[in-house]
Amino acid sequence: MDGEITDDIWIPLGESLLIEKTKPLWNIILDGLGNHDPGSGRYNQQMSAWDTIHPGRSWAKKLQKGKTEKKLLT
Repeated sequence: MDGEITDDIWIPLGESLLIEKTKPLWNIILDGLGNHDPGSGRYNQQMSAWDTIHPGRSWAKKLQKGKTEKKLLT
């Protein structure tokens, strides 16, 4: 383990437990925070709720429009 705090095998479990306990908005309501550029030929996918509310990732502008900000926030 050479200086590691915990073994990598425990990280997904800890993350899952924290998400379940705290229910952060970016995992429950505004899905899409961790998305990456889908690459060429896959821009027909719908823009995530996160990218609709928080524009700024240049590649997300190439995705198809999904729900409007107003619909997501009501």
